[in-house]
Amino acid sequence: GVDEKTFHPASGGDKVRARLGLSDRPVVVCVSRLVPRKGQDTLILAMPAILAQIPDAVLLIVGGGPYAKDLERLAV
Repeated sequence: GVDEKTFHPASGGDKVRARLGLSDRPVVVCVSRLVPRKGQDTLILAMPAILAQIPDAVLLIVGGGPYAKDLERLAV
């Protein structure tokens, strides 16, 4: 479960969107440790199909871990 005293998923979204320049663009967000078994590579590989249907969509992957550099290379 999630400790709701520590994590507030609905708070600060507008500030984050403003800081990242996302305004009202559709956003897919993945927050997790960056390891192969989490499947972030699948999200990256799916983005062309998503963008074909929703051209202004954005993918945000938030986290750290040993797979970060591999994911960065895949996303370029």
